Amino acid sequence: MNNQIYKELRALTIKILEQNASEREFRRLEEILKDDPAAQRHYTELLKVNTALEEAEAKGVESHFEAVAQVEQGRARAFDKSSVVFRSKMKGSKRSFDFSIPESKKNEFLRRLHLTAAWFAAGAAVVLLVLLINSRPEHNSYQVAAVDKLTGENIGLREGGKIFNTDPSVKLSDGQAAQLYTAYGAKVLVEGPAEFSMSDSEQLELASGRVFCSVPQNALGFRINSEKLRITDLGTQFGLEIASNGMNHLQVYKGKASIISGKEGQSVESRILEDGGAVRVSAEGRIENAEFSSHHFARELSSSSGILWRGQNFSLASVIGGANGLEAGRKNMALTFKNWKLQHNSEYGHLQYWDGFSMWNRIDHIPYIDSVFSTRSNGASTLSTTGLKYNFPPSRGDMFVGFSNGMVNWRRPVLDGIDYSKVDQEVLTFCANLGITFDMNQIRQRIEGVEIVEFKTRVGINDTGIKGLADIWVLIDGEPVRRIEKMKYSDPSVVISVPLSPSSRFLSLALSDGGDENANGGDWAVFVSPELVLTEK
Repeated sequence: MNNQIYKELRALTIKILEQNASEREFRRLEEILKDDPAAQRHYTELLKVNTALEEAEAKGVESHFEAVAQVEQGRARAFDKSSVVFRSKMKGSKRSFDFSIPESKKNEFLRRLHLTAAWFAAGAAVVLLVLLINSRPEHNSYQVAAVDKLTGENIGLREGGKIFNTDPSVKLSDGQAAQLYTAYGAKVLVEGPAEFSMSDSEQLELASGRVFCSVPQNALGFRINSEKLRITDLGTQFGLEIASNGMNHLQVYKGKASIISGKEGQSVESRILEDGGAVRVSAEGRIENAEFSSHHFARELSSSSGILWRGQNFSLASVIGGANGLEAGRKNMALTFKNWKLQHNSEYGHLQYWDGFSMWNRIDHIPYIDSVFSTRSNGASTLSTTGLKYNFPPSRGDMFVGFSNGMVNWRRPVLDGIDYSKVDQEVLTFCANLGITFDMNQIRQRIEGVEIVEFKTRVGINDTGIKGLADIWVLIDGEPVRRIEKMKYSDPSVVISVPLSPSSRFLSLALSDGGDENANGGDWAVFVSPELVLTEK
């Protein structure tokens, strides 16, 4: 990289960071980076320094340089020992990483430090830290990542273990996955079947498989290399799949990423991909636009449950279908009065509940469901295993079957003229004087790394042609947050959206008789896609 290109690269980078770059200037930057490894490395360094300076400014850090002589004296004292150790502990985490700079690396470190003093006089303290982090021994063995979570058997790694730059490649079979954290805090989730290695704490070599990366600001510039692709993070969340058929897929969830196809020094194409964008890259290195799929890559791994979260919402109806909330449940399953076990529509008859005015049952065999209850009690109804209660209005009538994720015997779930027994969409149905309570803490424990921020659904009375009135209830921790009164089958459905906080635990859905003379013959509710919205913490 000659001096003129060097100056142009710096000018273009500044424009992009200040968001003043034109489309032509973006394309010029891509052209410079396309086949010049030195330019790519320098570009990454510029981004890192900018990020470090921004962080220092945000924290109110005063950045200044002492006189050059004082810097030289301090530098000499800093290297009196045989090595310098950088220790980083991620905020709010037990993970920590130690890296040593051996004697052989000191001269290079000092040279870069001296050059930086002249170049970035306004940001010395932060730049020193960036340089120290990036001064890595090139030949000696050192730790590049820590193993955070695993799922599957015989992976060859262990939770809490370390990965070194000299380690052989890791091979994952189908059903295996590993979640790693690099020295800079970049999260890397690799899903099998896959083969990968890490030659540096900033660089992952991917031979095959799927990998999702969440890169914080201090890890800006993290790279993934394959035989025919080079991906450089520009402050992003992105996923990359190296397929066995030679077709590769990249998509960016947040921020931007630079993609260069072809071997180093023999590039074919390049592009800067922004959030919501996706491309596929052919075996020949041709980059083409592709459809973005938010659920294509596993983004969180729960080692205790083995669950891989791909960004889906949690479906309450799928739990009634015997699934884990992230996958579709078996249609037309029901949690029935008969021992409160899951049964298929073909396995139970016309189940009816008459006995007494107060019903409450704990559900132990389905972890996400805390309990089921009636709303026709004499006094307050019990809602949870912790003793939460609510006094529903007086109602009359019996109760049928239980809770279904589709059709109930002959009764099809019909709402707004749509027969949901014929639609690929999950629904939760049950009749009046019944309620069900879900334990959101159980969801949080089994799907790690996510937060529950909202409950949403569309609800109405099943269009059976039977006249009836019903009250629909949504309660959070025993307190009603939404009530729809005296709803009938001819009324249009209603969209419900309830925000949830990290402290919200119990979500109760209930249906009570609206006080009409029909008991509950027509008081069946259909909750279309009842979901808990999940986001990353």
